[in-house]
Amino acid sequence: MKLSPKQILIVIAIVFILLISIGVWFYLKGKKTVTIQKPPLDNPDPNNPNNPYSVSSGEITSIVSALHEDMDGFNYYGHNSEPYEKLNSLSDTDFVNTYNTFNG
Repeated sequence: MKLSPKQILIVIAIVFILLISIGVWFYLKGKKTVTIQKPPLDNPDPNNPNNPYSVSSGEITSIVSALHEDMDGFNYYGHNSEPYEKLNSLSDTDFVNTYNTFNG
């Protein structure tokens, strides 16, 4: 049985509509099952959940000033790794506070 060009066009249209319908169905089904959750923030002081700051503002200021001193100008003798190690050990909240202080 040979199909005419009109019948071939109808078959192609039906297949196209089926593929689009299946794609829309998977999209809507997947959209219903996915939920976005906020990432957990660390709490450096587990005994006091109302105080998420583990480092005082004076310590943050000293870290920032040490970073400024280390990054100031060209350093012939290498870098001081201590402020970077302190920065690496901070919690998320303290890191953001340090970042804001450094850029402020």
